[in-house]
Amino acid sequence: AAVQHARLRIEGEDILERLAEQNRALEEGKEVLARELARMNEELRQTNELLKRHVTRLRVLYQMGREISSNENWSDALDRFLMAFCRYLDADGAALLLWSGDAQTLKVRTMYQLESAFVGETVERLAEAQRSDALPTETISLDGQAPDAVRTCLSMTAPWSHTAVPLLYKNRWLGFLIVRKPYRSRKAYMDDYYFFNTIQTILSEEVANAVNISRLRQLKNFNETVLENMNGGVLTTDSAGRIEFLNERARALTGNAPPGSALDDIFVNPFGQ
Repeated sequence: AAVQHARLRIEGEDILERLAEQNRALEEGKEVLARELARMNEELRQTNELLKRHVTRLRVLYQMGREISSNENWSDALDRFLMAFCRYLDADGAALLLWSGDAQTLKVRTMYQLESAFVGETVERLAEAQRSDALPTETISLDGQAPDAVRTCLSMTAPWSHTAVPLLYKNRWLGFLIVRKPYRSRKAYMDDYYFFNTIQTILSEEVANAVNISRLRQLKNFNETVLENMNGGVLTTDSAGRIEFLNERARALTGNAPPGSALDDIFVNPFGQ
């Protein structure tokens, strides 16, 4: 009986020791799981913050892009665009360079927190690279390069601070968006890579639209000038016969009939209905 009692006691102690070890392992597992869960939650929070920042960037810049093409005060819209762009990209400055209508002269359209001397030098370098057909369509670095040795940001192996985003629309060069933001490495640049690509698309389309709208306005003004100086009267109506436009001679012939007047109220149809 004593031997049996001693054996049971020893077995009981072994069982208790194994249970204690399992409890310790369970507690350690719970701690590891809690740390892993906390790490995953932090990564998820950072990802959500990054996503919200990117969405905010794109929404604001898209709205500013739409304003560029619709606002008659283009200079004011471009200034606000560059300010919003620098703010949401955490950039130190930016400039917009545009080619003239004949694509022969590159000029500064607007700039924000950049030195005139630096922008002027950049204009000359990019224009020379364009003339030598050395410009890629990818974003390029402007630091420490000769005009005939332009390197894209994805091929950089040293830090740089100035980036040029080419603006093209239907294979037509429109200009460049110049950005001052330090990048320590190509890996750091990759955080903004897709954002730059989106800006390249949005700004190219809006600049092209703004140029087309400007040309249409000039054509409209020219046509109105021609019509106003004609000796013959010209008027237009809608499908219901209401007058939409009269030139100066037509206004004189109709007794200054206001737009919206019915044509039948001004001119009597001698043939009836």
